Amino acid sequence: ESGSPVAAAASEGVAQPEEKGSDPSEFWVKLKPHDRGTSPNCGLVVFTRPLGDTAALYVGAVMGAVENWNRRNPSCQVRKGDFVVEVNGKTDPNDMRMGLQQLSVEMRVRRVPA
Repeated sequence: ESGSPVAAAASEGVAQPEEKGSDPSEFWVKLKPHDRGTSPNCGLVVFTRPLGDTAALYVGAVMGAVENWNRRNPSCQVRKGDFVVEVNGKTDPNDMRMGLQQLSVEMRVRRVPA
């Protein structure tokens, strides 16, 4: 909801923990067009990999807009080895890849213990 503190903080590009009762190893990243600068993409190199009984996008490298996010949000940094499990409401890996190319990106990231 747009009036909630979570939605307000998300609109400011601030790291958001999952709602109460959810997995603490997941967090949301919201990138706006100005976060990209002149870059045509969000700054992730991803590979489709299995994650449990589904597939997700494995983060192979971080750069660009996501590096900027990481500097602003040290407690919720996207790192190599994380999994992107949702992008702009989509959970299919092909749809998530397309979503990462959009100017505005909201993605849910999951950190899996090594």
